Amino acid sequence: MEASRPPTAEASRATAPGRSPPTSPTTSATPAQFQNASFASSHGSTGIWYKSFGGLTNGSTLTAESILIQSLAAPLDGNYTLTFDAARDVNFLADEWYVALAANTAGGGQQDTIDLLTAPMPAGSFITSGTQFTLSLNSVEAGDTLSVFAVMSGGQDAGTNPQSAFLDNFDLVHTNVPEPGSAALLALGTLALTRRRR
Repeated sequence: MEASRPPTAEASRATAPGRSPPTSPTTSATPAQFQNASFASSHGSTGIWYKSFGGLTNGSTLTAESILIQSLAAPLDGNYTLTFDAARDVNFLADEWYVALAANTAGGGQQDTIDLLTAPMPAGSFITSGTQFTLSLNSVEAGDTLSVFAVMSGGQDAGTNPQSAFLDNFDLVHTNVPEPGSAALLALGTLALTRRRR
């Protein structure tokens, strides 16, 4: 699954109430960008590089903010599983950094989210390796809107390097749900085998 291109720094950063936007951009104004990493395998080894250090730098009062969203209509009824790799440097500093998989329907919806600030992964893993994570949604109906959110908010310069994070290798997979009749036949077959062994 290919993520949407990150918005420009101006579009992705909001000015806090009562604060003025910076008069000139910093050298790290884009809070997220497509970048190579040695562990990345999809899209020509290019994944999403999160630069929390772009916030509160050079006298700016703005934090680094990035919201990337990719949506599609579920092609089939069933369960959906999203896998992806994440890596975080030891000094990465943000208020939030998470990935969510959501399904929206006319009657509501469901969501599975992982907080990547607290999720277990080796510190300093940005360049060398990624940790795989999995999100799942059950009983999605064909036509429901499936959305993947990759969000960093409140990113700020920790004052010490390294302080980046990375996402890549997104893969959304559909799993068929057995028909109720098939599930009942499977249960009866299992019961018959269990009785036969006795």
